Amino acid sequence: MKLAGLFWRCGRRPLPSAVCLRLAVIGLLALGTPAVAQVEFSSAGSGLVPMRNNWQQRVLGGTGRTAHARAQSNVWGSIRSVSTAADGGAMLESGVPYDSQMGVLPDADQMAPEGWAPPGDYGPGVTCDGGPVCGGPVCSDPCGGCSAGCGPVGCVTRPWMHHIALFLGVQGFKGPVDGGINGNFGFNEGLNWSAEFGRHSLVGYQVGFRAVQSNFEGDQVLFPFLRDGSREQLFLTAGLFRRAPGSGWQGGIVYDYLHDRYYYGSVDLGQIRTELSWLHSNLWDVGFWGALGTTWDEGFALAPLQLEPTDLYAFFYRQHFGCGGTVRLWAGFTGQGDGLVGADLAVPLGRGWALENNFNYLVPNESGTPAGQREESWGVAIRLVWYPGRNADCELQSPFHALFDVADNSVFMVDFR
Repeated sequence: MKLAGLFWRCGRRPLPSAVCLRLAVIGLLALGTPAVAQVEFSSAGSGLVPMRNNWQQRVLGGTGRTAHARAQSNVWGSIRSVSTAADGGAMLESGVPYDSQMGVLPDADQMAPEGWAPPGDYGPGVTCDGGPVCGGPVCSDPCGGCSAGCGPVGCVTRPWMHHIALFLGVQGFKGPVDGGINGNFGFNEGLNWSAEFGRHSLVGYQVGFRAVQSNFEGDQVLFPFLRDGSREQLFLTAGLFRRAPGSGWQGGIVYDYLHDRYYYGSVDLGQIRTELSWLHSNLWDVGFWGALGTTWDEGFALAPLQLEPTDLYAFFYRQHFGCGGTVRLWAGFTGQGDGLVGADLAVPLGRGWALENNFNYLVPNESGTPAGQREESWGVAIRLVWYPGRNADCELQSPFHALFDVADNSVFMVDFR
């Protein structure tokens, strides 16, 4: 009432104009954000919790869910089940759950266009990728902040750049076509791009290529004198995949193409690569991956040489670390009865950068003999990966991050037919 009286006196102009101006500003703030000044006693908790202000109401809406709830959902937000924490918790106006650390928890149908969960611990199946549409209460992630690239559709500036990876690295490899004499070292670069296969689909697709340059000082594989030509390769990979939302079966299939220019001329080979695993609570998964040759080709070096991909079969265990880091270990065999051991590793470096390493070693069944030395095959690589406009930790935990790396000489091994 006293405030109303002061406004009445301002209308009659008995107060100084500076005082009236300040009163007008206070009045506008009070009218614009009434929810900030209100509190409500929660029946689920034991204290006072601030009610949502207007911008939260417009973005979030509300349903009856308790605070400190752990929501288990698929990443598209179409299904969302909640188990109530034992300690209860606070609840905001209209039943919207609230957590003192995570803030307001949005409804599934109010997610960003791709349905990413907001920051916080929501249990299995929810990545740290993104948040509600920009302008809502959160546009970041708990692993380092997607907000730097915030745009009109969430935490990526351009939708088509959501899952593009550009990489550059070094590699070394050796196989039977090197005759037990040559080892190949050089550089590789390329990109891997993936996306959702149809709106609200559980399936993604990926397309990528890798260019490889090796043997800058030539080789002596076939002749007793130096051959001064380098070795150049091009790998193409394309296919479909599905990542499990939290727990369950996941896998995919891709086709790998190799164009290889070496001492035998140029050859073109193809293989099908598959992976199937069971994921447990986004913590680890176990499964199988394999590569099956589909085409062979013929080169020429003093005589015709027929080459084909080596069939590979391996069982693996993959451990998932915080914010997208993974390590996978495998062991298996080839179609010729050789042994196979290898690993790969991905480590997010923050702000769009990640480091990836891999190796694969074929243990020949003629081990300890000259034939074994010729048949020995291995590949090792290290590369720096850049995700334009996107944090690496967000991308590595995205359900549409490419499941397969673009093929290289560690997973596309070549032998004589």
